[in-house]
Amino acid sequence: MPVSFVDKALAIRAAKAERARLAAHPAPPLQEPANSQPDTARARAADLTRLRSALYPADGAETPSQNMRMRLAASTMDVTLMVVYLPMGAAMLTVSLLRGGNVTASARVMALTCTALALGQAFGLSPVLSVI
Repeated sequence: MPVSFVDKALAIRAAKAERARLAAHPAPPLQEPANSQPDTARARAADLTRLRSALYPADGAETPSQNMRMRLAASTMDVTLMVVYLPMGAAMLTVSLLRGGNVTASARVMALTCTALALGQAFGLSPVLSVI
């Protein structure tokens, strides 16, 4: 759409007025930020070190009874998985017996297996999963 001569003249006059206003009132200078210095590391207090060592024992400080309990928990989860889905539970029990119990691996496999079974049940894939 063509612009009239009057509209152009008004736009030029407005631009000149804006330039004159900016020239009369310059922008204020930039200020320094309040946090221009980097944050320095604080020295650790002896009390905090003792408290941390009491709450979080060193890695590998697991006693044999704790290790036995974790292996028993992993084996129990694998046997429970055998009740839910026999092939996967038998495979995980074999892996646990050969490599030592790992609760994390047993929990992940149980979650994945149960999720796959639930999705198969929801979407009618039971005949497909029964073959596996």
